[in-house]
Amino acid sequence: MPAQPFVVPEGVVFNFESDGVVIENRGDIVLHTNFGLTLKRVVSSEGSIEIHAPVTCGTIRAAGHVAIHGSLTAEGPVHAGGDVVVSESAAAPRVDAGGAVQIGGNAALGTVRARSVQFGGAQVAARGVQGWSRVALGDGKLTIDAVVAPEVVFSPSNSGRVTVVDSNNELTPSAVKGCFRLSDYAEMFGDPTTFLGERGLVRLADAPAAGDPVAPPSPEPAVAARPPASPVPAPVSAAAPAPVEAPAPPAPPAPAAEPVAAEPVAAAAEPSQPVAPPPAPPLVARASVYAEDDGAIGLPEIEVEASVDVVPSRPVHPSHAQVEKAVARVLEAYAGAELPPAVERLNTLVSQHAYDTIRTEIATIWQELLRFHHKKGLRMPTAVTTTFNTVNSIVKKM
Repeated sequence: MPAQPFVVPEGVVFNFESDGVVIENRGDIVLHTNFGLTLKRVVSSEGSIEIHAPVTCGTIRAAGHVAIHGSLTAEGPVHAGGDVVVSESAAAPRVDAGGAVQIGGNAALGTVRARSVQFGGAQVAARGVQGWSRVALGDGKLTIDAVVAPEVVFSPSNSGRVTVVDSNNELTPSAVKGCFRLSDYAEMFGDPTTFLGERGLVRLADAPAAGDPVAPPSPEPAVAARPPASPVPAPVSAAAPAPVEAPAPPAPPAPAAEPVAAEPVAAAAEPSQPVAPPPAPPLVARASVYAEDDGAIGLPEIEVEASVDVVPSRPVHPSHAQVEKAVARVLEAYAGAELPPAVERLNTLVSQHAYDTIRTEIATIWQELLRFHHKKGLRMPTAVTTTFNTVNSIVKKM
C-alpha cells in the first residue's frame, strides 16, 4: 500500500505549542492520530470534527458534529452545533450540542445540554443533564445531581442516586435513590431555581420546546488568548470513573452530636464522707450524618457542632416545657395519619426527661424519620422540619 501524503490545506492553523497541539480549520477536521500529545484546542468554524484515537484535550468546538472513536478526556468544554458522539468513556466539565449527545462508556461530566442525551456506560456521574426532548440514562450506576427533560428514561437495573428529576413522564421503578420532583424539593429545601442554575440547567417549564432550534455556541477566534481551563473530573477508566460531587442543597434541621458519657467516679473509702464527682470538661463534638446510611438519596448532609457539659442527673430542666410543646407540634402534624416510629420514640424520651439519651440519639431519630418518609413516598410536613430544628436547638443547651 503506497504511503499516504501529508497534506495541510490552505487556511489551516496547525501549531505545536509547549502545552499541546492547536488545530483550527474552516472546514472539516479528521484526525487518525493524536500525535501522542494533548490536543490543546481543536476548532472547526464551519465543519465537523472526527478523531479516530483516544483524545486528551483542552477544548473542542465544531459548527457541525463531533465524533470521537475512542475515549475523551477534556479539560475544557466540548461544543457542537450538531451531535457529540464518544464511543468509549468521556470526562469533561461541560458538553453542549445542538443535536444528540451519546456516550458509549463510563461518564464523569459536569453539565450536559443537548436535544437528546443517551448514556451507555456502567457508571455515569454528572452535575446536571438537560435534554430538550429526551434523556436515556442507560443501565448503570448513576451519580447525578439533576436531570431535566420532557422524557427521562431509567432502567430497572439502574442504581445509585439522582437527586432531582424534572420530567413529564412517570419514572420506571428502579433502585435509584432520590428522584425528587421539583415540588418535593421546594417543600423540603426551598426554591429549586438556584440549585438548577448552579448546574447550568433550567426548569422544564422554562426550557425550549423539543422542536425549537437550539443555537450552537458562536465559534472562537483563531488562536485567541484564553484564561486557564477550569478544573474537571479525573479521566474515566472502564473500571472506576471519577465521581461527581454530590449536591449541596439547603440544610434541614441539625440534630445534635453524640455526647461522651463521663467516666464513673470511684466511691470514697468511708460512706460518711462521699466524694463529689469532678466537673466534666466541656465536650465539643462534630458529627456528620446523612438521610440514608450511605447518603445516596441526595439529601443534604446534616452537620452539627455542639458544646455540651456532661453532668450527673439533675431535676426537671426549666426548658422541659418548651421541648414538650415543640414535640406536641410534631405530633399534631401527623394527626389522622400513621405516626412514624421515630416521632413516637422522641415523644417517649421527652416524657421521661431523658435528655442525655435525646442528645445521643437525635441524629439517629432524624435519620429514621427521613427513611420513613422516603420508603412511604410521603412528603415531610414543613412543621416537622422546623420543629425538629427547634428541639435540637433547645436540647443541646440543656
